[in-house]
Amino acid sequence: MAIKTFDNGLRAICTEKADSKICSVVVHITGGCQSEKSNQSGLSEYISRLLLCGTKNYPTREALLNYAKLNGIILNAEANRESIVISAIFPNETLEWAMELLSEIVFDSNFDAATGERIKLGLLADIDRLAENHAYSLEKSTNQALYYRTGLANPKFGTTLTVERFNADTAKEFFTTLVTPKNTVISATGDIDGEEFNDYAEEFFANRLPENADYKKIKYVSEVEDFVGDLRTRNKRLNQSRIRIAFPTYGYKNAKKYLPEIIKPILEKKLYKALRLTSDYYNSLTIENTTFANNGKLEFDIVVDYENAENHLKNFVKVLKNLNIEDSISEQEFELEKNIFITNFMLSCDECLELSLINAKEVSVLKRSFNENTEKLKIEMLTVKDANKYIAETFILSKMFVSYLGHPINITFSDLSNI
Repeated sequence: MAIKTFDNGLRAICTEKADSKICSVVVHITGGCQSEKSNQSGLSEYISRLLLCGTKNYPTREALLNYAKLNGIILNAEANRESIVISAIFPNETLEWAMELLSEIVFDSNFDAATGERIKLGLLADIDRLAENHAYSLEKSTNQALYYRTGLANPKFGTTLTVERFNADTAKEFFTTLVTPKNTVISATGDIDGEEFNDYAEEFFANRLPENADYKKIKYVSEVEDFVGDLRTRNKRLNQSRIRIAFPTYGYKNAKKYLPEIIKPILEKKLYKALRLTSDYYNSLTIENTTFANNGKLEFDIVVDYENAENHLKNFVKVLKNLNIEDSISEQEFELEKNIFITNFMLSCDECLELSLINAKEVSVLKRSFNENTEKLKIEMLTVKDANKYIAETFILSKMFVSYLGHPINITFSDLSNI
């Protein structure tokens, strides 16, 4: 599973799985929200919605998807904070057609004016709906706090003001600046020959990209250091208040990036148990861990009856503080969750599309091929000592960000951080 680097800088990687009945190919283009300027917010999402709406040879969305269906190809395009990803899943024997079709989408998408307007109206409608989506509002507030003045703070769907300015030409111009050899990785997984895949990667991608273009590789957002916590409240008459508590944590490049996922179930059990002793009212908790190239965040999403929101928030922070003591996680607890995490990790690596996505990100972020056994060994070497050290280094109340949505509460960040 070696990385093939073509003369112009395009990278391709193939994972051969002899027992696989299907294949997947991913075109990973570094960019996404992180590469947008303030007046371009939402442009990557707009582009991802346009990409499957027709090409030079298949001028409409229906024509494009019908051709894909005829060859058993499942297409998808998605924008996230660090990339735009176009993927295809298909039977082994249709590799050439799939690669040619992905090339058609990347280099010959229509971006016609009428479709651009239709997609824009849909995106604007989504923005209107999301304005009332409490989870989206809290996420937007959290990202703007943790990643202030970086591309990671940009809202994925943009704003009404920015999106209204978009058109098909805007999308085409921006996408062209992203699709350069060193920003692009082609990743394949399945029962395919590596040399054959490289030949197709050269024919359909490397040969269509410039060899001597004057461009810079898009860099990932650097680690945000010296974050200072805060409390932001937004008053709204809700039966249940929404609270998101976030802490900066490991990025994708960190060798111990798997720790937060392993200890999430342990944290959830401990928090529920501790809070049950102090509450007889409705409340719920979800824990999320998000990893970017050089940054990460661990978030606690809370829903609680509005009349108990202030007390619950204080109690929750108090429990977090009490977790931040020596040996708060036992060795048995940690080993149980680590072993089930390893099983789930290996299951994900057995899925063609998931492995193609992992490989593309590994090459793009770390400039190396993904090795399942190496990563598995990293997980196995994690210890309960690492877990407790992680808690001590992460749950520092001065670096806690709290986003609150609900009935007014009489509390300050100083009150919370000094509990």
